[in-house]
Amino acid sequence: MDVESLYTNIPHEDGIEDCQHFLEINHMPTVPTLQLIRFILTHNYFSLVDAIYLQLMGSAMGSKMAPQYANLFMAQLEEN
Repeated sequence: MDVESLYTNIPHEDGIEDCQHFLEINHMPTVPTLQLIRFILTHNYFSLVDAIYLQLMGSAMGSKMAPQYANLFMAQLEEN
């Protein structure tokens, strides 16, 4: 795991599973929250020079949800 580039290297399904685990153990609504997370991850565009790209893995740098998403992923990684 490349923690230096962590945000962009978290596989979507692994990250979503880790978010689901966190939501379930804290008795929070899972379905709408996971739908929003999945939407953000699959519609995560960024621009570089004069082009726009879709982030296919992980979360784009600068995304508002990236730090929390990465923290949940790393916490679950440490737990397992």
